Amino acid sequence: MEDTSPQWYIVQVMATKELLIADELRRIIQKIDGAEDDIDSFNVPTRESSYSRGNKLLNRKIVLYPSYIFCNMKLTEVR
Repeated sequence: MEDTSPQWYIVQVMATKELLIADELRRIIQKIDGAEDDIDSFNVPTRESSYSRGNKLLNRKIVLYPSYIFCNMKLTEVR
């Protein structure tokens, strides 16, 4: 019997590649028929950080949990 409610899972990836891999996973899921029904989201917790370099104020995203992507999905049998 399958669990019909989505749960949170963690995908461990290479550090500094979290955002790239999450985007690639989203693209792959769109190509697979029926996979969008089982996977709700891929999340990489980030925060905006500002710093100055010379006279310039720059912004960047900082990943809060390096090497991890959080995935909200239902586990199902392989089709």
